[in-house]
Amino acid sequence: MFVFKSYGPEWRKYRRVMHNAFTPDAIARYWPVQLQTTRELLHNLLTSPANFSAHIHLCVRYLLRSF
Repeated sequence: MFVFKSYGPEWRKYRRVMHNAFTPDAIARYWPVQLQTTRELLHNLLTSPANFSAHIHLCVRYLLRSF
């Protein structure tokens, strides 16, 4: 994991990747995926609230894939 790396070439590589993933332009590209995923989560929670945990896990998986 990036946080636990010692400073060096590999650390700088990971930092560059992380920095590029969180620029304002990059964040704006995530918005449609976040919006759609949130809508799906809310729909799933309304239709089957008993499966709350499964819905949350699915939502997190979709959001992590969007990076």
